[in-house]
Amino acid sequence: MSKTLGRIIKSVYWWFFIRIALRVRFFCPKNIILNGRLILDNNSQLSLDKSSQIIVEGIVHIRRSNLYLRNTSLRLNSSEIVNSCMTLVNSDVSIGDLFLLSDGEIKSNKTVVRIGNNFRLLGSSILLQDNSQFTAGNFLLIQKQSNSVSSIVATRANILIGSNVRLMCKLSCDNSKFYIGDNVFINDGTEIRCYDHITIGKNVFISYDCIIFDTNTHSTDPLKRLQEIHHGFPNATVQTPDLRPVTKPIYIGNNVWMGMRSAILKGSQVSDDAIIGLYAVVTGQVPKGYLAIGNPFVVKRPAKNKPSKVNIDREL
Repeated sequence: MSKTLGRIIKSVYWWFFIRIALRVRFFCPKNIILNGRLILDNNSQLSLDKSSQIIVEGIVHIRRSNLYLRNTSLRLNSSEIVNSCMTLVNSDVSIGDLFLLSDGEIKSNKTVVRIGNNFRLLGSSILLQDNSQFTAGNFLLIQKQSNSVSSIVATRANILIGSNVRLMCKLSCDNSKFYIGDNVFINDGTEIRCYDHITIGKNVFISYDCIIFDTNTHSTDPLKRLQEIHHGFPNATVQTPDLRPVTKPIYIGNNVWMGMRSAILKGSQVSDDAIIGLYAVVTGQVPKGYLAIGNPFVVKRPAKNKPSKVNIDREL
């Protein structure tokens, strides 16, 4: 109980101290060393100037806040900066391993920034001006934030997903069967609608913004589409059996690579080792090891690669 009370008092102390330091200059120390964590949240602001030296040995969390450094030396260990802005002027900044910058911004002017290993830059920007220097360690990840939300919506469906599978897509299953093998990656923006039966093999890569539909989603008969409107489309429609669109199963084999913004539509069969090219629209069969390109798609045998000595299945 006493430890918890001590932590609360310490947090309250630093909360008031930092805010007073922002307003009264003689309270601004030149050197700060924190052994514990530093947390800035809820529109906090921290401004450091006049040859300050700041060392934070614990974990740093900065969220929805602004950090301004001028003529300052800053040393941080593992840190997270989310939805915040760091402005660095004529300063020297070192940040340790496992640094996360998400939905944030770093503005650097005449500043040296050093970041350790496993730096993750997600949906953020780094602006370097006036001879600023930026270095990062191994395993740097730079990625846009996802504009879509991954989801699985299933009604009267049978879904089977293998091991080592990552889904960043939208999956909708209605009165259907959906099977995925092992070691499958489906990237951001892809949408899958399974109203019949979709099978995806193992060791399959599916890129950004792809479409896999085993259904037309709506009837090709304009009178039936008009009936959907009379039933409340698009706000409250329920497709009755007589209005249900045509569906045909889709089969995608093992070791298939599906390129960005390509589509596999109802009734298609993509055999093992095939590649679906950028923007290709597949509506039929792709033989084993062939490349499908274009709209309407055509198949071509890709250039032969040198045989690999690695047993892929055993390696995985």
